[in-house]
Amino acid sequence: MERVWLIQRGTVRDIPKHLVTGIDSIIEYDYMGAAEFEWGALPKSLYRILKNIQQYTFCEIDIKDFKGNNMKIFCKKEDIDEASINALYLAEGKLHPYISGLSKKNFWWDIQNDFMIMFGEDSVEKLNIALENMLQKDYFDKIKNIAMGR
Repeated sequence: MERVWLIQRGTVRDIPKHLVTGIDSIIEYDYMGAAEFEWGALPKSLYRILKNIQQYTFCEIDIKDFKGNNMKIFCKKEDIDEASINALYLAEGKLHPYISGLSKKNFWWDIQNDFMIMFGEDSVEKLNIALENMLQKDYFDKIKNIAMGR
């Protein structure tokens, strides 16, 4: 796993689960400003995740947000240890404003190492629904074409 530095911040939207379509329906992304975020990095990371979805799982870290929800990490099974260490590192910096209740930003996506951090079961359920919907062939092919620059 590479050094964690390309983190897409966002907020998990408060929408009913039956309205979840894809990842864009559940996440309101922050504008990040760096060129890496402007040139297809999100679709490339999403494509790598969807392509390898069977290798992914959720793990829970014993860090609670201001609401008492545990931190959840969505990553490859083989990356649980490294993703957990990186999440703990991020909890001291980029995640701290949310954990302490000073920010509404409650979603972080490492677009280089392809893992996501969120809090609470509701966020996990919404992400699972979104990714399942995106695995449908037409949608997956669209993401693949964007990721490949077609």
